[in-house]
Amino acid sequence: MNKKNKKELIDVFLALLLILLMSSQSTEQKAHEFIGVFAIFTVLIHQILNSRRYKNIAKMQKNPLNLTLNFINFALIICFILSILSGLAMSKYVPSFFSGFMKISFARAIHLCITHWFFVFAGLHIGFHALNLAKKLNQNKLANTLFIGSWLIALYGFWLFLDAQMLDYMFANVNFAFLDFKIPLYQSMITNSIMLFSWAFIGFLIANFIKNLKEVK
Repeated sequence: MNKKNKKELIDVFLALLLILLMSSQSTEQKAHEFIGVFAIFTVLIHQILNSRRYKNIAKMQKNPLNLTLNFINFALIICFILSILSGLAMSKYVPSFFSGFMKISFARAIHLCITHWFFVFAGLHIGFHALNLAKKLNQNKLANTLFIGSWLIALYGFWLFLDAQMLDYMFANVNFAFLDFKIPLYQSMITNSIMLFSWAFIGFLIANFIKNLKEVK
């Protein structure tokens, strides 16, 4: 397996782990915490595999597409660090040196807010990279059908996002997560997958718009 395939495999794992973590109402807290720990190590592997990009960031062409992607990546890293620290501060099952270093109520407020921002930025990040995949598709009926289908799924995903009051979590309007623990895991994962796809589609549209804007100039 070459490095490119390893990176793609890690990306798929990360998306799956994010969906699982956002499906916390359908997993026990113990499972949620250990999935989070596994996600930490997976992200570290992801960063190592992509370390070359960070080394060359100063040499990268300063165009709007790269600058926007760098902003999204930086936001992802900040959200990830804050999610880890706040999650470890609340941990009940995972041994943590950070346990008790901040008030539980404060850690909970940060975790609820930041994890939802992380979800959004992760979707945008996926969408930017999906632009390279879209280049391989020829403009034909199948591509047009996929594009129309993507719009429909994205619109449904945004309706789910708003219906789940995700914006309230993102802007810290609530201090507790209001979850329905009767929802089965598969249903939670499907719902979160659709919502993640919606933000990925928005990321794709933004990346495509910036790319076309550059070509027009």
